[in-house]
Amino acid sequence: MQWDRRTLLRQSALAASGFTMGRRLLAQVSPQGAESGNSLVERMTWLNDPASSKGSGGKLFVHSRAKTDFWRKTFYGYITDNGHFFRLSASGDFVFQARVNGEYAALYDQAGLMVRLDAENWMKCGTEFCDRQRHASVVFTRDFSDWSTMTDLSKTAPVWWRAVRKKDSVGTLCLWTASISHPCARAISRPA
Repeated sequence: MQWDRRTLLRQSALAASGFTMGRRLLAQVSPQGAESGNSLVERMTWLNDPASSKGSGGKLFVHSRAKTDFWRKTFYGYITDNGHFFRLSASGDFVFQARVNGEYAALYDQAGLMVRLDAENWMKCGTEFCDRQRHASVVFTRDFSDWSTMTDLSKTAPVWWRAVRKKDSVGTLCLWTASISHPCARAISRPA
């Protein structure tokens, strides 16, 4: 199915939420913005269940299955859509923020946030293990995945990630604390 940028942003059925993938990753995701009596975590569901997951004290601990990922075509030439995605439907402008950490050891172990319309149109951001160290990683996909990395903000500590949808754009920020942000990547869509 073909989507223009405006349609992608207007009709994103699945909003930013946690994703994990990797060989033996234990990720900790602490969503912000829980509503009294009906937390975000309680309303979220899995696309591609992980090996195990457990919620405790407003945190989600996940152990991923082996050889899982979200990727489309570019550079490596394959398509995979079997990563673990803990999701919540959203519409309109939103900000989703989570504090993410994990036991990153194997190549491409990662955890973070995702905004997803379908298998061909999505964005993921988070911490990813490549070149033998942690990196801040962002992938924007419109049929082909476009991957950007930079040295992560910490070698071992949790990092805050924020996904922002505003009007005709989706952006992502990585943060050392909940209030100090560093733009990792931003996709700005212009009306077609």
